Amino acid sequence: MSFGVEILSFPETLQFRRDQRFRRAIFDIDRKVFGELSARDAGCETQWAQVTEHRPDSYIVAVDARSRTPVAYLDIFPLTKLASSQIKQGALGDGELCAEDVVGMQGQVSSLYVMTIAVAPEWQRLGLARSLWSRAVRYWTTFAPAETFATIWSPSGRRFFSSLQTSVIGRDPHGHETISLRLADLDAEVICHPEDRPMMLQPALSAA
Repeated sequence: MSFGVEILSFPETLQFRRDQRFRRAIFDIDRKVFGELSARDAGCETQWAQVTEHRPDSYIVAVDARSRTPVAYLDIFPLTKLASSQIKQGALGDGELCAEDVVGMQGQVSSLYVMTIAVAPEWQRLGLARSLWSRAVRYWTTFAPAETFATIWSPSGRRFFSSLQTSVIGRDPHGHETISLRLADLDAEVICHPEDRPMMLQPALSAA
């Protein structure tokens, strides 16, 4: 990418996610894109650190190539059947998700939840969301999930998902649409790392 952005490999992302400053930078992106969120919606640093350790391939992060500061990220979680049902019903908030709700590295992936695609405002309209999404698709389609769903929180999210085949399956407690979608590559320019596919073959990074 010519505008000075690097998309981290999964091992690099896991290493950075262990850094408190990096985690706070992710929260800063959330605040810029979504505004102030409740604890039920945002969660806390400790919670997401535990989830990332449990499922290291859940985050794809783009950083400023010079400062190594996160400028955009996407997270997709393979959920247990119970957690998937609770989120679709609005009974479980994003910020209430814990490691036990996420299928471990050796588990079978059947339900994928696209929780967030967020790009800092000053880095938007550069194709970053499409690049993150295309890289995620290339990884997660290897697991052949039975379903993929997301909740649309912002106008930019609505614009993004309008380019994909989706159907509305419900609403969250805030009235945001929850959609079912098909994993599809948008043919964006993607920076790929060979070690990212599949992480199932890297037991050293699997949660205990």
